[in-house]
Amino acid sequence: MDERMLTELLECSVCLDQLDHSSKVLPCQHTFCRRCLEEIVSAKDELRCPECRFLVECKVDELPPNILLVRLLEGIKTSAAKLTLSSNAKISASSSPVAGSSQSNVRNTHRATMKGPIASGNGAQPSARALYNYDAKEPGDLSFKKGDVIVLIRKVDENWLQGQLGQYTGFFPGSYVQVINPLPNQDAPSCRALFDFEISDLGDNKDCLFFKKDDVITVVRRVDDNWAEGKLGDRIGIFPVTFADVRTDYIYKQLVQFLK
Repeated sequence: MDERMLTELLECSVCLDQLDHSSKVLPCQHTFCRRCLEEIVSAKDELRCPECRFLVECKVDELPPNILLVRLLEGIKTSAAKLTLSSNAKISASSSPVAGSSQSNVRNTHRATMKGPIASGNGAQPSARALYNYDAKEPGDLSFKKGDVIVLIRKVDENWLQGQLGQYTGFFPGSYVQVINPLPNQDAPSCRALFDFEISDLGDNKDCLFFKKDDVITVVRRVDDNWAEGKLGDRIGIFPVTFADVRTDYIYKQLVQFLK
């Protein structure tokens, strides 16, 4: 992904200003800056997508942020910080591992509300012992001290885990812990709903999979950059990936390559 494509990706198509963390994604998956959406509501007394004219039935404040956009912005910010650091100082080796900044962008920044971990194959509760102190870097992380025993909930990716310590649940780098009882093999990937996904007028949306915030959805396949097919209970349908913590973002991977 070259710089021109990246710039176009981060522009609001209405005002052409750069999108930021306050930007909102519509149910049709088009993203615009908050100011433009509020101006449309003020002028028209309703909100229709400027791109496809989809009628949005909720308030601007109730629209979710574009999670992929937030990750892109975090990736740019992190990359800039790394370049500044490398040009002004030599980084000395440390005895404790440091969580990679590019890795931290692919974990969900919303605090998870898992009720508990799944038992491992041998019946023991999945757990790990902290090898080093870890202080939360952002909301949703799990802080702990060396020696703490953390209950494992799930593996996020090759570098991050989700766990529970006491009454707190969050994400942490796997390199900071030693696994005592491993998690069971989980062949079917899953994701957690970040927002409610409901449309009152079904129409052409009868193939959609509707869900509530915090529902755990089994991911069947990725349809395209914006939609995935999932299963919830006995229902199967497609849903927008920005409404859940799906972590296989094609555009995000392209950005990571661009920033290297």
